[in-house]
Amino acid sequence: MANEKKSVIAFFDFDGTITYGDTFRHFLRFSVGWPRFIFNMLTVSPYLLLYLLNIVSRQKVKEKVISRFYQKMLYCDLKVKADAFVDSELDQHLRPEALRRIAWHQKQGHRCILVSASPEVYLNIWAKNKGFSDILATRLALTKHGSILGEIKGKNCWGPEKVSRIEELLGSRKEFVFYAYGDSKGDKEMLSIADYPFYRHMPKD
Repeated sequence: MANEKKSVIAFFDFDGTITYGDTFRHFLRFSVGWPRFIFNMLTVSPYLLLYLLNIVSRQKVKEKVISRFYQKMLYCDLKVKADAFVDSELDQHLRPEALRRIAWHQKQGHRCILVSASPEVYLNIWAKNKGFSDILATRLALTKHGSILGEIKGKNCWGPEKVSRIEELLGSRKEFVFYAYGDSKGDKEMLSIADYPFYRHMPKD
């Protein structure tokens, strides 16, 4: 009965939870085209190998990718590409069972929050269209003129940082009941704070 007085919040990871896999690589390819995508990925492949060998961090290799693809590009220009990606391609990567679960929470009047390591430049657009109240995602660092620096603003929204961003948004969790949905070790900490954690599983309504 006590939980009935608390607000219910459902946290959803994006890649692999709502989608069939990683969408950032699809966005990279969409935003620059196949030839440049392949060339850029070959260029950053040494850093990907160093990451697999646990020599460089996940954040560092993501910054190398962002820098290679987008450094000095105006954020407003990238957002135009993000709009097009959401409109023309992103839906084909979505899991129907995840969309049904999101709709179930919204029908119950629960607050839905997207928490993802992918860049907010395209997730903001998609999540707002789907009725999410908040989007906690990786942010790109910009110059004062709005150009992309090739770095992440703050920390990559993965692992412990997901919980830090949730706490920054909500403060004390005593007033809430948490549902959380994730599919990887990057969601472990978020799932650990949930009253109802779901790992690689969308319950039937």
